[in-house]
Amino acid sequence: IVDCTNRGLTSISSEQFPENTTVLYLDQNNLQEIPSSSFSHLMSLRHLSISNNQIKTLETDSFGGLQNLRYLGLEMNDLKYTYESLPENIFTPLENLEELRLLQDKPFEKGGYPDNFLGSLRRLQTLTIDTVGDTLNFGHEFTNLTRLRSLTITGNALYINANSFENVAAIKELNVFYLSQIIHVSINAFQPLVNLESLTLSYMEIGLNNTLSLLHPFVGRNMTKILLDKIGLSVSQQDKTIISHDGSLTAHNTKHLMGICVKSFTLIDSNIYVVESSAFENSTLWDSCLESIDLSYNPL
Repeated sequence: IVDCTNRGLTSISSEQFPENTTVLYLDQNNLQEIPSSSFSHLMSLRHLSISNNQIKTLETDSFGGLQNLRYLGLEMNDLKYTYESLPENIFTPLENLEELRLLQDKPFEKGGYPDNFLGSLRRLQTLTIDTVGDTLNFGHEFTNLTRLRSLTITGNALYINANSFENVAAIKELNVFYLSQIIHVSINAFQPLVNLESLTLSYMEIGLNNTLSLLHPFVGRNMTKILLDKIGLSVSQQDKTIISHDGSLTAHNTKHLMGICVKSFTLIDSNIYVVESSAFENSTLWDSCLESIDLSYNPL
């Protein structure tokens, strides 16, 4: 294991790291580029983390020779989802990669992901990525990720449509964080996710009623976790909360939720001020499935 975290590095060269390195941490430095063949001699490298740097562009062969790499962390850099920043075939050498972390957590110009920039990662199981453009869309190239099981997204998407997730339909875990600009989510947005077992929606302030209505595709299914955090109406819309009863858990808005065999349900910090007695009544399904429930940080 080689740990070069927070060492003030501004550049790297292949001579810096021993050939038998299996884990390499380069996080929290001042790297702006990864030259070609920087790691080509590290045939045993399994884990490479270069997060929290200032990397703007990668070269076509930046990851050449890393055919045994399992984990690549590139989060919190200055990368863009363009061919200038992420050249075509940049990830092609990583034929055994299982986890890729790409979140940059910054607004991106309109457009889409570069065609087929992930298409070679056929063993990829876990992906974190920013949304690109006004409408969330995972293009046809994502259908090549046949082993993808966990997807985490954040960004400035305004709309999630009924077909937004159709090309990542096999995932079992979906985490959506900080879609603070979201305007509309189709009631059928999660319909394609026929294998989903774990759902986290955090800082997506579309309102309680809207959020709970999105759960209808999961009725009759087994799930391990549903976590809803900060999904109440945004500050600018909170005058509608009382009028629309958006802060109330009722038999009506929990009807889909109560039809899901879920082990853990969390609804926190979402301006819930009333839980009607009927909201969780008469559910023999929950009696046999539910192991934990958390409604903390609400004004109850």
